[in-house]
Amino acid sequence: MKPNIYKYSFRHRDNDSVHWSPPLRGTLKINVDAHLSSDGHWSTWLVLRRSDESAVGAATRVHKGVADVVTGEAMVLNDAMDWVEKLGEDKVIFELDSQIVVKAMKEKAKVRRGWGGVIRQCKLFLDDKPQANIVWVPRAANKVAHELAKWAEHEPNRKWLNITPPCIWSLIQKDKSLIASS
Repeated sequence: MKPNIYKYSFRHRDNDSVHWSPPLRGTLKINVDAHLSSDGHWSTWLVLRRSDESAVGAATRVHKGVADVVTGEAMVLNDAMDWVEKLGEDKVIFELDSQIVVKAMKEKAKVRRGWGGVIRQCKLFLDDKPQANIVWVPRAANKVAHELAKWAEHEPNRKWLNITPPCIWSLIQKDKSLIASS
């Protein structure tokens, strides 16, 4: 059983508003999302943040030839896990707004669909990183990644480390203001 490194992944500001919340100190949180472009490519966005809400970094990826939304969401999770592993981070919460992918990750059953191979890879990552966890969040709590998955079409296969990319600065500031007002 995975330790509960963060009891609540998102905060309710009021009955109608849900937004991103920071992880506990010493834990990182990576929000991921995928967007199907008009030419059939999946654009993915990853944003990794600290407990003080600052960005550790962000990255974009583009995948070709996959039309299935669940496969796109599974691929962005795999991208995030590869990136976090390269950064040498172990205590990370992966947040995404795909209930199907999160449920498949948490179940013991083998996924027999085309995206099952990607899920198996992701499960191996979590088996090797007992302090990492994956959680589903509503889209409103994953807004930065959701909005910027579209941006990945303009800046494909890029990484920003220890800086906040200009294209996400205003969205991160909005998250901070929502946290401060809750």
